[in-house]
Amino acid sequence: MEEKGIRVLLIKYAEGKCTEEEKALVESAYLFENARHTDELSKEDISGDLAAIFNELPRESQKRQMWPKLVAAACIILALSAMFYVFKKSGTEIKKPANYTNAILPGKNTAALTLASGEIIQLSGAKKGIVIQATQIAYEDGTPVRGNIGSGYETISTPNGGQYQIVLSDGSRIMINAATSLKFLPNFHGLATRTVELKGEAYFEVTRDKLHPFLVTGGDQTVEVLGTHFNITNYSDGHGIKTTLLEGAVKVSSLKTGVTRQLNPGQQASFSGNGINVKDVDVDDAVAWKNGYFMFNYETLEEVMIKISRWYDIEVRYEDPAIKSIVFFGTISKFESISKVLNMLERTKKVKFLIDGRVIKIKSYTN
Repeated sequence: MEEKGIRVLLIKYAEGKCTEEEKALVESAYLFENARHTDELSKEDISGDLAAIFNELPRESQKRQMWPKLVAAACIILALSAMFYVFKKSGTEIKKPANYTNAILPGKNTAALTLASGEIIQLSGAKKGIVIQATQIAYEDGTPVRGNIGSGYETISTPNGGQYQIVLSDGSRIMINAATSLKFLPNFHGLATRTVELKGEAYFEVTRDKLHPFLVTGGDQTVEVLGTHFNITNYSDGHGIKTTLLEGAVKVSSLKTGVTRQLNPGQQASFSGNGINVKDVDVDDAVAWKNGYFMFNYETLEEVMIKISRWYDIEVRYEDPAIKSIVFFGTISKFESISKVLNMLERTKKVKFLIDGRVIKIKSYTN
């Protein structure tokens, strides 16, 4: 968009002649500029402001995927901040979100390893993960965790607010999300399959071996793969089991019904007691947690707060259960304090938050 086009757009806004998309574009840029006059503008602020404007658009405008255009154009407008006198004449006032004094820090690398003997080893939070080697388990930097590999199943588990990585003996790399456990054998030698059991969520990069399929079991589902990248969510929160494929091919099977569906890259299988549903998805949503982000893509407040509560290890209470169904859109780093995440959600002017210790109380923005 050239300078002339921007000037025309600003005049249309001042005269109240903008379309919904044009109005959103201008107001996005205005939010950014006003934030610059008071604080150092962060990427999280930008994300929250954009999410707020996007949520105000009619659903038809959202479906037309105007969002990328709004973001790009708003950035151009920011470069011409001198033209914002139009906004100042409009008398528009932006209400800043609350600053929470009780900051709750994000999760971190933390996990426990339960050996076949029953011994529990608390893994170092200064390390990112462990590697199963021929004769020992070591951290990724080579520091030994212990000697004498056992022969029975062992389990690596993370609490709320924890994540960790593990490289299995076949070279397969797995990143484990918060409140998750992965049960595995320290050595697959001589076995027809490489089988692990997952409760929670994990991202898999499986080493290809055509003669020894890799199986992930959990609940009533089994995922079979030769070598691929995929994400599985298998929490016991009533939202079912979801398998999202990034690369390769996997087969998702129901142990109860025997139904099997094969996924192609970019597809997700949702498993429940009623069967397996396969659909095309944006895989970035599924692995945002692995890449260090919360990504909320038309998710309800309840779904959003489930993710947040696991990572920050907090309790959530709703003043009115009806607000659980409010839908949100936005992206923010999961390594910020919880106050920045809550600020982003509050910018939508749909909900308010109160932090009481490790309890988050939520009510309608209008109350």
